[in-house]
Amino acid sequence: MLKPEPRRLLVVRYSTHSAQVILKHRFPKESGDVEAFVDVKLILQTLGSEQTDVGQWVHVIGYLTFVDQNPLGSKTTPRVSVQALILWVARDLDLGAYEKSMLVDAKAKH
Repeated sequence: MLKPEPRRLLVVRYSTHSAQVILKHRFPKESGDVEAFVDVKLILQTLGSEQTDVGQWVHVIGYLTFVDQNPLGSKTTPRVSVQALILWVARDLDLGAYEKSMLVDAKAKH
């Protein structure tokens, strides 16, 4: 079983046709991009336009439905698919402080 890794993600695209939000955040920078394809069908009735605006930072709680971890040296972007149960805007986000805390947490685990 994969251990969840906390990430704060940025909306890069929203498809009303598929009810899918695509999120990205390149952190740590040397690890490259990771894309999260978030299915929001279960929460459409409560989903507002602010939560799907391109450039919006959001939090997501849900179930991983697919993980594509590419082998080292692969040129494709790793992807995960998530069935969202809750999605909300990350207000008052201090991205620098968040990334610093993630580095400290990663060092503590090793």
